[in-house]
Order: sequence, then structure tokens, then C-alpha cells
Amino acid sequence: MSGAAKPGTRLRLRLEDEKEIALRAERVSAIMRIVKDAGGTATKQDAEAALIFHDTNVPYSPRAKVPYLFKSKAQKVAARSLMEALKRLASVLNTDDLLPAIKVLLPVSRDGLKGWAEEIRRSAAVPLPGRKQKNKWKRHAVEAAANFCRQHHVPLMASKNGAFCRLAAVFDREAYVKAKPKPSSYFHACRDYLRVNPA
Repeated sequence: MSGAAKPGTRLRLRLEDEKEIALRAERVSAIMRIVKDAGGTATKQDAEAALIFHDTNVPYSPRAKVPYLFKSKAQKVAARSLMEALKRLASVLNTDDLLPAIKVLLPVSRDGLKGWAEEIRRSAAVPLPGRKQKNKWKRHAVEAAANFCRQHHVPLMASKNGAFCRLAAVFDREAYVKAKPKPSSYFHACRDYLRVNPA
């Protein structure tokens, strides 16, 4: 029985460090404050179990580490016209009619221009982030918050500073780690959830 945990000890995931444990404790206390304000019936263990379940079932594809270079169609169109202009300039530099002195005076070589044009082409080829793609994690957090509200008698109402939106902000782990998000930023996602799944 040497390998078994002693009664009363809490088992944690092996890969968790002190920072992760502290973050979870902070999120659990935030959930408990929200539940207390709303008159719910959750315990600390309920809140921690819900967070662990939610964090381990987040959609697999991670948020993009690098922000999108172009955020609108107009920016992509401007980038394509710049790419075409760079290609034209590179082809002009390739002609024999151009005086060698002007080639020397230019701050960039023909290969450098082609490289810039290729880099712009690749960046402009990346599809723009769609609304569904950007809000996937937010919708997942809203669903977890709704399940928690239903289980612990917290009213399911979409208001900008209501318990449902505040819980969704806490359940969105990645957003919470970067900067504690405002509950009002979850209002539309909560409202959309309640349209499909009425309280």
C-alpha cells in the first residue's frame, strides 16, 4: 500500500506546477464569489471539478500564437497590389537598359524585392479569421458556464454583468491567463447560447 495516496490527500495532475495550481485556486475563488452573489449552491470542490473538466475538454486546436497580419479584405487587396508593384520593379531592374549606376544607388537588390513580394504573397494567402474560428473557445466557456449554472441553481440570464457572463469569463482559461476578461465581452455569446438552449 506504499504507492497509494493517503486518505484525505488530494491528487493533482503530474504536469501541474505551482503557477497552475495558484491560477486554478484563483479561478475557484472567483467562481465561489459569483455563486455566492447569485445565491447558488456550489461548493469549492464542485467549482474545482468543473474547472478541471472544462480545461481538459477544451477544443484541441490552440489559439494562433502569431496574430493575423491582415485583418480585412481591404488590407489583403492593398497587399496584393504592393506585391504586384514589387514584382514589376524587380523585372525593371532585370533589364539591360537600366544604367548600372541606378542599380547601385537602389537600397535593395532584385532578389530582395522578389523575397518581399513572396513574403507578402504568403501572408495575403492566409484566410481571414472567421467569427466561428475566433469565438470557438468563448462558446466552449459559455457552454461550461451554462452547465455549471444549471447544476448549482445559478440563474441563467444574459446580462452584461450577470452571473452567467461572469462565470463564462472565468471558465475561458486562456483569456483569463492573459488578462482577466470583462464579463460584458461574453454577453453576445451567452445571449446566443440562450437563444438555442433556453433556460
